[in-house]
Amino acid sequence: MSRQAMVRKVNRNIYLMATTRYPWLFNMPTQWPLIVKFLEDYIPILSYKVVKWICPPEEIESVELCNILEVDVGAFKEGLQYCVNNNLMPLIMDTNSLILKENH
Repeated sequence: MSRQAMVRKVNRNIYLMATTRYPWLFNMPTQWPLIVKFLEDYIPILSYKVVKWICPPEEIESVELCNILEVDVGAFKEGLQYCVNNNLMPLIMDTNSLILKENH
């Protein structure tokens, strides 16, 4: 195999890897040094939405609470359902309940 053929093959494999791994990137160059430059200069478009829990008024708080874990799981589930129903994806959810993290 000649040097030129090897360079073409490497360029092609790097191009295929980059276009497979990053299919949303258009106008990807076909030569390895230009691909590296293209990826280094790439700035993704980020979007986010913040969903915050607001404590309900005291008069609504007529729910009988069994234990703090059930309350935590219920709030987590309700928040997850809200985000799914309103297409707020991708989603990162966090809890400070170690029991919830370990068991689920």
